[in-house]
Amino acid sequence: MLIHEFSQKESCALLVCLCNMCVSYVAKCITGPYKPAPNMLLMFYAYYKQATVGPCNRPKPWSFDVINKAKWDAWNKLGNMSKETAMENYVTELKKVSL
Repeated sequence: MLIHEFSQKESCALLVCLCNMCVSYVAKCITGPYKPAPNMLLMFYAYYKQATVGPCNRPKPWSFDVINKAKWDAWNKLGNMSKETAMENYVTELKKVSL
């Protein structure tokens, strides 16, 4: 992978930039003609939250709050995944659907 040819600080900055571009792309997909599946959107949401906040630190929503509970479950399932790994996974998963 090209990112590993840079220093750790440089590769982290590149990864953050690439991840931000991917987040913008997914946001445009939601409002465009292509509608990603709900489970795909949950996966991107979970990786985004893990990359920007870290491990899930919110209380579990009520079961009746279906949407927020699904988001919480997806994010919480990532456990202690590092922010860098979450960014890499976000980009990798986006590449799969963009091909």
